[in-house]
Amino acid sequence: MGPRLSGIRSGFRVFVGTFVKILLGVVDVAYSDAGGKGGTKTTGDVAQILEHQYHVMEVFYEERRDHVAEWMADAIRDQIADLITQAPISSNPFLDAEQRIEASFRRFLSDDEMQKIMPITQQITAAQMGMSKRFKAGHSKGYKPRPAFIDTGLYQASFRAWVQR
Repeated sequence: MGPRLSGIRSGFRVFVGTFVKILLGVVDVAYSDAGGKGGTKTTGDVAQILEHQYHVMEVFYEERRDHVAEWMADAIRDQIADLITQAPISSNPFLDAEQRIEASFRRFLSDDEMQKIMPITQQITAAQMGMSKRFKAGHSKGYKPRPAFIDTGLYQASFRAWVQR
C-alpha cells in the first residue's frame, strides 16, 4: 500500500467557525533508515513526537493565524465571485489556501523560526551542532548549524494542510 495522508495523531486541529476545520498533518511515509535502531519510524511517528515535545504545528499556526484566516477568507471570496459570475465551481475551493499554508509551514522550518521562538533551554542542540543523517560523518563540514526540525527534509516535505467540512 502506498503512502497515506494522516493527521497528527495528537489531534491538533484548527477550527474555523463551525463549518470547516483546517487539519495540519503529514503524508505518512517510512524513513529509509526505518529498520534501524529504535524501530520503524514514519513521518507520522515523527510528527507526533515533535508535536508532543515541541508543538511545532501548533506554534506555526499561532504565529501565522492571521495569514491563515486571510487565505481562507480569500478562498471564500473567490468562491462567491465564481458563483456570481457563473464560473465553474471548484471541487476544493480551499485548495489555494491549503497550498499557501503548506508553503508557509515549509518556510517556517527553513527559516528556523521555531528555534528563534523557543526558550534557549529547549533549543535543538543537534541542529545547532550541524548533526544530520544526510551526512556520512553524521554532521556537516565544520559542524555548520542547520535549521531545527529539518534533518532529512522528509518531515518538511510531507507536511500537508487540508480543510474538512
